[in-house]
Amino acid sequence: MATSIRLVRHFSVASLVAVLIVAFALASFYAFKAETALVEQGEFKNATQVRLILNQLDASERATLEELLALKVKPAPDAQAIKHMLETFRSGVRGTSLIKLKLYNSSGLTVFSSELRQIGEDKATYPGFVAALRGTATTQLSQRETFESFFGTLREVAVIGSYLPVRDKGGTVIGVIEVYDDVTQLFRAIDATRWQVFGLSALLMSALYVALLIIVQRADRIVTLNQQALEREVAQRARIAAEAKRAQQATEKAQRETEKAYATAMAARRAAEEANQAKSEFLGKLSEEMRTPLNGVIGTTDVLLTGELTKPQRENLGRVRSGAGSLLRLLDDLLETAPPDSETHEPHWEALSPLALAREAAALHASLAKANGLAMDCRAASSVPQWVLGDARRLRLLLTDLVGLAGRSGRGRTILVAIERVTESPGLVLRFSVRVDRTQDGPAREPPALDLQAANRIAAKLDATIEVDAAPGQPLVLRLVVPLRPAGLDAAAEAAEAPAVPTATAP
Repeated sequence: MATSIRLVRHFSVASLVAVLIVAFALASFYAFKAETALVEQGEFKNATQVRLILNQLDASERATLEELLALKVKPAPDAQAIKHMLETFRSGVRGTSLIKLKLYNSSGLTVFSSELRQIGEDKATYPGFVAALRGTATTQLSQRETFESFFGTLREVAVIGSYLPVRDKGGTVIGVIEVYDDVTQLFRAIDATRWQVFGLSALLMSALYVALLIIVQRADRIVTLNQQALEREVAQRARIAAEAKRAQQATEKAQRETEKAYATAMAARRAAEEANQAKSEFLGKLSEEMRTPLNGVIGTTDVLLTGELTKPQRENLGRVRSGAGSLLRLLDDLLETAPPDSETHEPHWEALSPLALAREAAALHASLAKANGLAMDCRAASSVPQWVLGDARRLRLLLTDLVGLAGRSGRGRTILVAIERVTESPGLVLRFSVRVDRTQDGPAREPPALDLQAANRIAAKLDATIEVDAAPGQPLVLRLVVPLRPAGLDAAAEAAEAPAVPTATAP
């Protein structure tokens, strides 16, 4: 309940302060706008009355006025021209609200004033005079405790003073006239109205405050009732929570036992998965690593079979060739049946020489190429870097497979392993092309689909692609496109020479 009382008290104090501030702001705003309008209308009125006074001057009075404005020195207050203009202006302002008038020549010298003691004052630097001399009227509202007018001393008056340009018949500004208009009654009316606006605004906002206070008090009672109901509900929920806690404690022991059993089962499952993963990795690596030596065995056996052999030797070599082929097909089956994630697909990045890898792959089949009458060569374009980063093991397996497939495809003139950089692809991408030029005595056969399938599986782990161009009557071309990374080695490392590969030339 104490909180509710503080809420109402704070609302009351804040609302009362807000009422006073807003009412005072409205009254001040009204006074500002009213005084601004009064100054604007006063300037227009002063300019109109001065224009009427000057227009009523006869020729001699106009000449006297221009004579005064043409003076360069202070005129005597008792001069005949001063007396004449004093009577003229006093007669002109009779019946108007103008109460004072002053004349300045173009140098700022006061050549006439209804208050004679001001004659001779220098107003050359006064902002109102400077603006009027330039042709712009300026007006200001002020309150004076005493004020010397045409008709004597006035007390507690509000006046509007205007600096107005005086022009000759040609429109040229020849002096400045300063006039004062008595607006005491209007100013007092504005001041009275301002306090009326303040009182009315305060009254209306106080009525609004009372209405809001009634609403706040009613809302305060509703909040108090809701708070009491909430306290009862909180107490009830506390009792329910205590009962639920006891029930929870009763089940925690069983839950811990269940979690313990679950953890044991998960440990056994992880052990089984690790064993299965190890088996899968073993099968994947075994099938990939043994392809290279088996390709070498098959190539060497093919070379021996082309020589002069006895019948038992040829039969034995045939059985070796058949067994090696069966073992190669078995490894391909293992690679095919191994799970796709048997070995990580992420390449093992290491520094390698593309030309050296190509020569190593070609060296394994040099004997077979020589027996088949082929000249084997490896070349790299000038745009191919000497050292790059890549998976040397998998890339060596792929190049060995492709060179072996090309060598067994048929006889021809040369096997060329060409390396070039793919400029239209972003990053560092190399293309290894294994090209076999065919003879006219018979078309070469396309590599078996099973061999390409195994090579494609290895290429997929390197994000590489294998393309085959085996059109009839055209050279056989096997292309391996593989993305690599720049090695960033120093000049000494890049200058290292790759090992040479023996080149077999057709006889």
